[in-house]
Order: sequence, then C-alpha cells, then structure tokens
Amino acid sequence: MILGLFLFFPSLLFANTFCVQTFNVYGPAYASSVEYRLKLLAEEIKKEPCDSYQFQELWKLGQYQLLQNHMEKNRFAMLWADTIRNDEKMIGLGSAFQGSILKAESGLFRVNNEDGVADWFRGAWGVEKGFSILQVQLDNSPKLQFVNTHTHPTNTSIRIAQIVQLLQEIGKQQEDLPIILTGDFNATPDSLEYQLLTVVGGLKDSYFLQNRSYKDVCTYCGSNPLSWSSDDRVIDYVFFQDSSSQALEVEQSKINLQGRDEYSPLSDHFGIQTHFRWVEKSREKGNNFAAAADVILAIAKELDDSSEFESTRKVLKRWYKEFRKEKVPSDLDRIF
Repeated sequence: MILGLFLFFPSLLFANTFCVQTFNVYGPAYASSVEYRLKLLAEEIKKEPCDSYQFQELWKLGQYQLLQNHMEKNRFAMLWADTIRNDEKMIGLGSAFQGSILKAESGLFRVNNEDGVADWFRGAWGVEKGFSILQVQLDNSPKLQFVNTHTHPTNTSIRIAQIVQLLQEIGKQQEDLPIILTGDFNATPDSLEYQLLTVVGGLKDSYFLQNRSYKDVCTYCGSNPLSWSSDDRVIDYVFFQDSSSQALEVEQSKINLQGRDEYSPLSDHFGIQTHFRWVEKSREKGNNFAAAADVILAIAKELDDSSEFESTRKVLKRWYKEFRKEKVPSDLDRIF
C-alpha cells in the first residue's frame, strides 16, 4: 500500500539537500539470522537517518513487514514492489521515503532465470529479477524518479539484456524529473554493464564522482563472513541523472551499513549512501555519441548468440546506428 505524506527528522532540515541509501539486505531462504540482522539494520537507520532507502533481497513479506514496523514509527512511507504486480513472483525490492510516493510501477526482466541449475531452482521458487520505478515527493526535495533494481548474479549477457530493458523502461517515463537509480547490479566499475549504464545510458555514478576512485574499497567483500566470494568487489551503486531544469550535485558519498564489527555484518553486502544538493538550473549533458557507439559495439561482440538475446541485439543494433549518426535514440532521450 502506498502511504501518504509524513513528517521528517529534524536532523534532515537542510535547504536543498537530500540523502539516498541503497542496501542489499540478504534475505533469501538460506540466509542466516535475517530477522535479527533486519532489527540491527533498523537500529542503524534510526541512528543515522536518510531521506530515502532502496532495498534489495527483501524477499519475504514477513521481512518487509518487520522492517516496515520499525520504519513507519519514524514516519517513513514504505512500499514493497511485489505488492504492486499480479504475477505472484518475487523480486525482493523495497523502498522507504520521508515524503510521499506519488506513482509506482514494478516489472520483471524479460530475460531472467536462464543460466543453469541455480536459476532453475530460482524459477521454481518464483524468485526473479526485476525493477521498481517510483515517482516520489520527498519532504526536502523536488519530485524525483527513483528506480531500484537487482540484476542477475552470474551471467554477463543476462545482465546486459536486463540493463538494456531497464534503460528503456526509464526512457518511457513521461515526466521530466531527476533520476536516482540504485541497486545491486552484480557488475564491477570496469565492466561492460557499468559502461552501458554510464556511457550509453548517460547516468552518473555518485560515489565515483565524489571520491574519484574505487581503489581499496568494496561493497561485496571477501572478508565478510556472509559473503559467497573470496574477492573484493564493488557491485552496488547510486547512479543519477539531472532533469532539463533541475541539476543534482553530490555533496558526500560513502560505503556504510557494515555492521558493528567485521564479525557481525548486517548483510553479505555493504551499503552506499549519497547526499545530494539540487539546484534549479539546467545543465548541458555533453553527450559523447562516438563513445556510446563504441561501447555498444563491444557489448554486441560479447553478447551470447542464443535466441533469448535476439530482442536485445535488435535494440543494440538500432542504438548503434543512431549514435553513429550523432542522434539520441528515442527510447534513451530522457536520460542520454
């Protein structure tokens, strides 16, 4: 249920600023101590409140309700994306805002569980990957378009197909609003998927823009006792894009929600929190058509040639032709 307008914390009363938090809570059926970790998460949120939260892997209704009970006490409007679709699938995306959710939609990716035994089990359990797109009026900012997603954990071609669809879904939105895109993308900053979002999609990475590097940091870390990997990787992001009349500036961006110590993590992921300042001013995007075309060409070469990616290949081919002509594809016009 979409809830109405709520009051906000006094600590957030700063002119023209707002805070965005993304966090994968790690709530699948096989995860340990989910309820306990969610209670600890609620305590952390209370200590350091933010205007908006986008959660991934909030798989079960009971998990959502547990977090909802804590956050509504602190005047958050909450939404679980699985309640606004009728497909009986689970994508595990939740959102909470100091303000009002004006419009909400959610969808599944067309290319989803296509990669072996693990995906077969996910499909049997009704677990899929998807997105939510919410138009939100925060108490402390103009209207914003919040997009939250969780892409495939292992397969690059599937992630590419999902991100292509996601960019098109963002491009369908009718209102010209600043865009905040958050999620667990399962792709590192040196990946083709990242270039698809930033070079082709024109989205800006708030953490990198502020800190200029991902050296010696991770959001999915090998030392985390809940991690399934021995490698340190950055795979969680807060991306953004200005509207034609409102520009966003990054004031601070940090990796957070790491737990009390290295032995007591809140999740197998760490969070990203970004503080934005908005200004009533349009900005030139400085589109690089040649770079976008080059990225599309590289992606097309890496994309699996099996039939489920045929529609993705057609989209990439059309985008490539348009960028080569130094034209913005119509379905990317809102963001590129």
